Amino acid sequence: MSAPQGKPPPTRGAIWARRLIAALTGVILALLLLEGLLSLDPVGLRYIRDYKILTDQIIPAPAGYTYAAGRYTLSRSVVTMLEDGTRLVPDSSSSSASLLVFVGDSVTFGLGVSDEQTFVNLVAQTMPNARVVNAGMPAFNITNIRRAVETEPPEARIIYLISDNDADPIFEPSFAPQDRFPDLPWTALYWRFLPVVLQAGDPRFSNAGRDLEAYQNEVSALSDDPRVLIVGYDDVLTPITPGAIRIPPYTTRLSFADKHPDANGHRQIAEALLNLLK
Repeated sequence: MSAPQGKPPPTRGAIWARRLIAALTGVILALLLLEGLLSLDPVGLRYIRDYKILTDQIIPAPAGYTYAAGRYTLSRSVVTMLEDGTRLVPDSSSSSASLLVFVGDSVTFGLGVSDEQTFVNLVAQTMPNARVVNAGMPAFNITNIRRAVETEPPEARIIYLISDNDADPIFEPSFAPQDRFPDLPWTALYWRFLPVVLQAGDPRFSNAGRDLEAYQNEVSALSDDPRVLIVGYDDVLTPITPGAIRIPPYTTRLSFADKHPDANGHRQIAEALLNLLK
């Protein structure tokens, strides 16, 4: 009886196929591990995802755009938009004839904190006899802000909080649903935006899109409006704004990547504004 023949040795092609499968499996596992680690959001790019949720609800408005009415639960905050296109100020009086309106960009809006934590609402808590309105909107520049002021009635008292990007070009969003950006995995999000965040954190970084002359032309109309009080904390726009009152900058922010004020930063802004309002 002949001995059973052994299993034939693998061919060179089979060996390379196994190596390729092992390498691809290793790459897939490494990408899954990286995605899991980045989902912990070590530098704080979560605000980009939150901002996308809101911009998916963007609609036209007299000042340029706003978000559709509704309640939006974001990664670390809750945003409630009203039918008039402004953000809810929970502690504001709804029936008072005294009207105090805050205009500005994402800092005034309170991107990253919930409705009750915004400095606008903190001011409203101390003014029970006033109707306080948060008309701030992320990415508004000085042109949007001027348009927002023009829509307010003559009896309104208006506070404009300057942010250092108000001299950027105007943001003109597409309102078509098919132009919405898709959701990005964490790996793609970090690949796309982390270099931008690191560059902006460099003291030598300058905003090439900033147009100081256009800013001064637009803000002059607000400076001449007796209804408007202009305040700011930055070192570029506030000094060149006629009549602007400087307040201390907030000292706590949401994350390394997200420079918006956190809840404590909003308390600091509210305290500085209340000292002026008194």
